[in-house]
Amino acid sequence: MLSSSLSAAFASLAFSLSGYRVRERSVIVNPNNGGRPCPHLQERDACFEIELFNWQYGSWGNCSLQDPQATCGPGNRTRNKTCVKLSGV
Repeated sequence: MLSSSLSAAFASLAFSLSGYRVRERSVIVNPNNGGRPCPHLQERDACFEIELFNWQYGSWGNCSLQDPQATCGPGNRTRNKTCVKLSGV
């Protein structure tokens, strides 16, 4: 038999930082009169954290001509792009 507070605790899983989750329970009355023993008191399961990322783009820079002496023609424009992990996930 499990206590009601432990039954409630059993329903909520404690997550660890090492990639697994653990749920525990304790026995408050041992089996007798043909009762069966409780299952394992501790269960471990692998768990996986889902990480979400997003791209953040900076402003476009000035145009830079390939021929520094030209006033028009082919050139390049750049901007930064950063991969950002979304928080709270």
